[in-house]
Amino acid sequence: MKNKHNMQDEAPVKKQFVVKHVGRVLRVAYSADGSKIMSLARNIVYVWDARTAVCERTLYVTEGTYVFVFSSDMKVMVTLANEGARVWNVATGLCEKTLRLDTHGGGCIAMSPDNVTFAVAGGERELFICSAETGACENTLEFDESFIRCLAFSQDGSMLVSGRSDCRLMLWDVAKGTYKILRHEWNGYISGIAVSRDNGLIVSSAGGNLYVSDAVARKQIRRIWPRVGIIDRFALSPRGKEVVFVADDGTVWLWDIQRDQCLKAFKLDPRNAVSVALSPDGKTCACGFDDCNMYVFDAATLEIKEREPAKL
Repeated sequence: MKNKHNMQDEAPVKKQFVVKHVGRVLRVAYSADGSKIMSLARNIVYVWDARTAVCERTLYVTEGTYVFVFSSDMKVMVTLANEGARVWNVATGLCEKTLRLDTHGGGCIAMSPDNVTFAVAGGERELFICSAETGACENTLEFDESFIRCLAFSQDGSMLVSGRSDCRLMLWDVAKGTYKILRHEWNGYISGIAVSRDNGLIVSSAGGNLYVSDAVARKQIRRIWPRVGIIDRFALSPRGKEVVFVADDGTVWLWDIQRDQCLKAFKLDPRNAVSVALSPDGKTCACGFDDCNMYVFDAATLEIKEREPAKL
């Protein structure tokens, strides 16, 4: 009889691995407790055991889905496709609500930390706050100019940050439905946003730049220019001091945003990274690429020991 406490009887822990998908990996994310990694490829959301690289389940979503978010308790998933947002019951795998809006392939979503609401922006100049339980729209926030390209809630849920196509951040007071503008020194669009756990910093990307802003004072602190090409996706460490991003040539960079210096870098074979995520403890990083692989590696060493993709 096997001893349940005998580590030899358990699946081995893998800190670095590669997983082959059926299509380009459009999105990767960690669960709130770091035990799961979720990935999206060709209308399928995969849920992986982050310790063993075993696929625990697959969720079949609407054709054309290009982004998803999960509630922290992993009970609700919200997806976004060209025709709008859908709210899914993770346990049953069924869609329970559809919010129709024309996103033109450029919409974005964010789940509030308390799992009560999610925010979704489409192709129009409107931002919808919806119930995560029912999918019903509870509030519509309107603005005059430009389009929203990305969204992120603060950790306490009181602030919602949206990145616009005119390189401005909108810092929303969720309770009041009002916002203040924070302008960046760039003419492009905001492609990514992250808010530090203490709600003190906002990190955003635009073109080949990273911007660090004071969320309380609502002003830009520094501009970081790594000179590595366009930075479309990045992940902020739990400490709020480092970011991980992937350059156009497939190089993964670990960057100190306080001292503005590279800590580590290594080259992955494929190009065109589509998504990146850091585990909640900051120890591992997952990247999705156009070559249909998801790479998971040690965030401190930036090394992948297993280069041969695991099978689904």
